[in-house]
Amino acid sequence: MIVKDSSQNFMEISSTKNPKIQALIKLRAKASYRKELKLSIFEGRKEWEMLNNSNFRAQQIFLCPQLWKNDLPNIPSYCERFEVNPQVYEKIAMRGETEGIVGTFSIPDYPLNELILNDTSLLLILEKVEKPGNLGALLRTADATGVEAVIVLDPGTDLYNPNTVRASLGCIFTLPLIAAEYIETISFLKKNEVKILAATPHTDQLIYSINLREKVAISVGTEHDGLSQRLMNDADALCKIPMYGKIDSLNVSVSAAIILYEAIRQRTFRESI
Repeated sequence: MIVKDSSQNFMEISSTKNPKIQALIKLRAKASYRKELKLSIFEGRKEWEMLNNSNFRAQQIFLCPQLWKNDLPNIPSYCERFEVNPQVYEKIAMRGETEGIVGTFSIPDYPLNELILNDTSLLLILEKVEKPGNLGALLRTADATGVEAVIVLDPGTDLYNPNTVRASLGCIFTLPLIAAEYIETISFLKKNEVKILAATPHTDQLIYSINLREKVAISVGTEHDGLSQRLMNDADALCKIPMYGKIDSLNVSVSAAIILYEAIRQRTFRESI
């Protein structure tokens, strides 16, 4: 049993047939159900801590005391709390070692036109990125490099897929993740005088020769298809990462990391380009 005070009331669930458990399993499996309810799932201590310290709102917590083995987490009063046994937890968890906590959270709506920029804003634009693992890795990189927002153009995937939440290690909770139409995004960037930088192997200009200290949106696509021709046409500059082997491209999260850290290098060491 979880040791709890009067402010931490947990409902005990001992069966996988419980409606709350069945709803959670359905939420994990079906993107349409997540879209309908505007909810998604997290699991793990780190993810919970990052969610709880963000502007996101947790809706439910499912805690397994046999796996948690620590002080009771600081759960907001508005959040539903459930205590589950290891058998139930095994049914609802995607991973084996997630420290005994699974929960749901409300999916926020970040309108592009509400994004406030400054003279040195650093944005990341994603085109054709559909794999949850790649999106999660990109969010980790964006968080690490101080990106102010990640904009996904015409997304063909569920941005808050539980696998994306997992792959981001909770970084999905640390910055705006905005789904926007292509024309809307280009118009917003041009209106706000944001330099659009397109990463592509189809140019002679290396990333190191471009000024990344100013307000800039770095655009990346998949390693298989790259960026669309229309985005490269609308970009203010094209750049490439030097490649000295036999291949001409890297995984999208690796490419984004190299370019974003070049921006950090330039902004940190002012004597650079």
